[in-house]
Parts: sequence; structure tokens; C-alpha cells
Amino acid sequence: LVTTHWHGDHVGGLAAVAQRLPVGHYYDHGFPATNASDIPALLKGAYIEATHGASTVLHAGDEIRLKQAPGAPPVRLRVVAADGIVLGEAPGSAQTRACTARPAHPPIPDDTSDNYRSLGLRLSFGGFDFLDLGDLTWNVEHKLVCPKNLLGVVDVYQVTHHGADNSNNPALVAAVAPTVAVIDNGPKKGGMAVIYKRLRQTASIKDVYQLHRNVETTVADNAPAELVANDEEACQGEWIRLRVDPPAKSYEVEVHGKGTKRTYAVK
Repeated sequence: LVTTHWHGDHVGGLAAVAQRLPVGHYYDHGFPATNASDIPALLKGAYIEATHGASTVLHAGDEIRLKQAPGAPPVRLRVVAADGIVLGEAPGSAQTRACTARPAHPPIPDDTSDNYRSLGLRLSFGGFDFLDLGDLTWNVEHKLVCPKNLLGVVDVYQVTHHGADNSNNPALVAAVAPTVAVIDNGPKKGGMAVIYKRLRQTASIKDVYQLHRNVETTVADNAPAELVANDEEACQGEWIRLRVDPPAKSYEVEVHGKGTKRTYAVK
């Protein structure tokens, strides 16, 4: 079980999950050396209790070993960012890296929350690639693609930070050039209009899916209804499922409850 960072919406339900599913290993980016105001002491204590203090701290460049099915394409889960550090960087590197290759997307003030320390993961299954950067924020995202794209292109992009506008740096979205984007937002959390517009204007993206309709924006600021799992704030918790075919040549995105199933070719 991977905890991307120490916020309640990413780790608060860990104990309940562990009671229902067998967890063999716990992974995280480590606790900060000093207490942070956005990391509740109770949450930290609950995590240590649930893991029995036996979690593994991940660093950029690490890989989580996954079971390889006989005859199946190789599967690889690599850490691309951790604790504010990206692939190839030295520990303690600044959030912002000087880069003039993309002057249209300048840095923003350093993030003081735990979001910038979020684990970022790239999952590969044969030729299929999936990118999940947790709640990683703007400046660290930029380091992943400028001056060099350290990620390459991907098939599916789990939209960072629930679709918030201090993440999803345009330089990163353009560089990874996903075919499908999935926003894991709430009815009043994330899924911001500016991010939906940015995704729709990205040439590589064929479809944008949302876990919830943003009830605070307009119809035009949300994905088509058939690509949104939950339409109302008082929802039934409908889900979106991604399935990759065994030879990793194509994948299907299903919106449960809407009957939507769309298939895409792996790049």
C-alpha cells in the first residue's frame, strides 16, 4: 500500500483499508524531520500503529517490485518523485530548477505543504504507461519535464492533485502527452474549470473522465455526462475502472453506472 503524502484524504482511511484487504508492504516518502502544521499528530500516530512502524521510505528512482505473471509483458512501478526530489536530483535540491525552455510556465512561490513532497509513480505494463503523481505541485512537476522530459509519454494520466490549479503544470501535461486523463475529484474538490480546459486543449488527449461532476462550475466546464461517474453531491460512490488487455496492446476505461466503455490503443 503506497501513501503518497501525509494528508487525510490520502492516508486517513489506511487503517480501514488494512482491515479489509491484506497488505504485505507499506510505502511512503518518510515523515519530515520537523513537525509540519498540515500533518496532524493523530494521523501520524495512526499510520505508525497501522504499519507497526514497518514502512519503507521511497526515493526518486526506486522501484516497487511487483509479481510478474508467467508469459505476461513485464510490469514495472517506478518512483519518479519523492520528498520534493525528482529523478537524478541530489537530496535537498530546491523545489524550483532554473529552466528557460518553457518561459510561458514560470515557477510559483514554493509550496510549504506536504503536497510538494508527494510520491509520484509511473506504472508500465508492456507498452502501456500510467502516470500518478499524487498531489505533487507546480514547481516539482516542472522539474520532471524541464529542461529534459524525465517521464516520456504515457497512455493514461491520473490528473494530479484532484485537478487543482497549483498542480497540472502545462509543461508537464504537454510533455507526457496522454491519450486519456482521469480526474479523481469530488463534487466540490478539484476538477477546476481551468484544468478541465487545459486538458481538453491538449492535442494528445482524446477523452477526459471525472470521478464527480464539479457542482460549482458549468456544464461546459465538466466532461460529458457519460464520462462522469457521479453527477450529484449526494452520490452512490460510482467508480471508473481501467483495464489493460493481457498483451498490453489496448486498454478499456469503464464508467460504472453509466454503461460507458471505451477502448484505446496503447501508444
